[in-house]
Amino acid sequence: QQQQQQLKATEWSTSLTLSPNNHNFPVGDLTTSQPNIASADLAGIMTGIYGSSPGCLCTFPNSPQCQGMEGKQQKLGQIATTIARGSNANRGYSGTYNYFDPDNFFSTSALIFSGVPFLQEQARFVIERSGDHLCIGPIEKQYKCAYGQLPHHFVGTTPTYLALSGATQTGPNTFWTKSALQYAKNSGNIQWLKSYMPTLRAAAAFCFDLIDRDLHLLLAPGSLMIDVFIRGNYTADSNAMMVGFLQEFADAEEAVGNTTGAMALRKMSYDMAAATRQYLWDGVDHFVTQVNPDNMNCTAKKDCRDFVDYDSNTIAVAHNVTGSIDDAKKVLHRMDDGIQKCVAAQGGGPQWVSEIYYGKADTTSGNTGDSATAMARIAWFDAKARHLVGDADSFTAQLAVMQRDLLQYTWMHERYACNGQMMVNRTAAYFEYPSAVAMLLREIRYGIVVDFNHTTVNPIKKEPFSYHIGNVNVDYNPADVSIIDVPLFSPYVEIRLHHVAANAEYVATLHSRSKNSAFGGKLHVKSEKLASGNDIITVPVNTLMELSSVNDHKDVVIHVALQK
Repeated sequence: QQQQQQLKATEWSTSLTLSPNNHNFPVGDLTTSQPNIASADLAGIMTGIYGSSPGCLCTFPNSPQCQGMEGKQQKLGQIATTIARGSNANRGYSGTYNYFDPDNFFSTSALIFSGVPFLQEQARFVIERSGDHLCIGPIEKQYKCAYGQLPHHFVGTTPTYLALSGATQTGPNTFWTKSALQYAKNSGNIQWLKSYMPTLRAAAAFCFDLIDRDLHLLLAPGSLMIDVFIRGNYTADSNAMMVGFLQEFADAEEAVGNTTGAMALRKMSYDMAAATRQYLWDGVDHFVTQVNPDNMNCTAKKDCRDFVDYDSNTIAVAHNVTGSIDDAKKVLHRMDDGIQKCVAAQGGGPQWVSEIYYGKADTTSGNTGDSATAMARIAWFDAKARHLVGDADSFTAQLAVMQRDLLQYTWMHERYACNGQMMVNRTAAYFEYPSAVAMLLREIRYGIVVDFNHTTVNPIKKEPFSYHIGNVNVDYNPADVSIIDVPLFSPYVEIRLHHVAANAEYVATLHSRSKNSAFGGKLHVKSEKLASGNDIITVPVNTLMELSSVNDHKDVVIHVALQK
């Protein structure tokens, strides 16, 4: 009785908000109080994010629908290639996980682009799982792998360092590192980046150590991201990729305060771009497949091994390796109007692998499964290339094919065919195309790129829009007021708005996201005319913060208003 008298009633309350809808994605976090992007684009991004990638996660204990992981009581950061399908809940490439060549770069990017902290942390968990098995120290001794090499994938819970074809690729180290940087940039988690940089440096060094410091070219052990294609020596794919990757890693080094290291990486990138043009540019309209050490002048003699690869050439254009917009346009013109009739511009799937077919003698073990197909990863680089040269029509046409199928079917097959249709004999419910659609809508159509030292808004079409998804909120109107509310990695970043009126005056104003904080400061800035023909205004956020005496850079909303 005395014990009963000591008991006190406890009161609590909870609430639940239900947001029923007829789409294949949740809408509870979407704004209803302000405009958003066109409904088809909103559905494309949200379906591309939620329809596939979260269902591929195997990050929960005792994963019963993740073959080879059953009974494991600890949480493991692994992600499958497809959702669990059918009555037996099987998955594509059953029992294998964490491909970063570049497959899971796309699925983790989709999770990260959701802007939802829980999903972003799942992506980080997957990234760290592969990072835990980077081939250094005890891992190198246990698995007899090449120093600094990242696992190509996991079989069950066991890492393997070679591709399914048996090849060694530069892709896993490159795209896994890009995935980690993607997480850091879009979550604003500077502390994680600082603590994880030693691992990222070790992974990146696996590729950097392949660079000949005299020739300024990377000597590749295999293909970058199509593992069955036999490529080696000074290849266009790995060298073009490294030009952009060096710049991105330099941004990360700069973000953690290593400005000296960043400068060295940028110089390496410039030197590699020049060397790639010198040795691999055919002199007319594309980069050749590879140059061998015993025949470095093959482009002049026209006897290089060359399949006119569309993956390496779109990467080269996207990373501005051509050095001129005119040459970049020549590359894309050859693709679009050349002899290969399966390219997207001629009715094929976005985007085809090569002009010349890789036969049995050109592939590992005669595996020609990827020789006549289109891949989302190439479509992604193709879109970045179109963005660079301002080819909005070609980008829009390619995106329309993928976006149409995504909205009609939700789940997509792994590849497209020459007829512009998905290949039904390739892996079903694969995440790559849906993830690519989400990424292309945000990064290219709406031109929103969150980086360490700058945030860019550069839509491929010069049209105002409002974008409110997750932790990215942008109202873009270069002829009036643009409002930028995105994760700011540090107080020392820039906001770059493209397509503004040349020589017009703008006022940048700092606002607080918090209702309980009121502050503001103004900075008058003018736009600058770029050599590319675009007009851009750059707002130095650190100056705004100094004017406003604001300490918490994560509470910042920038208004950029045209002074009429």
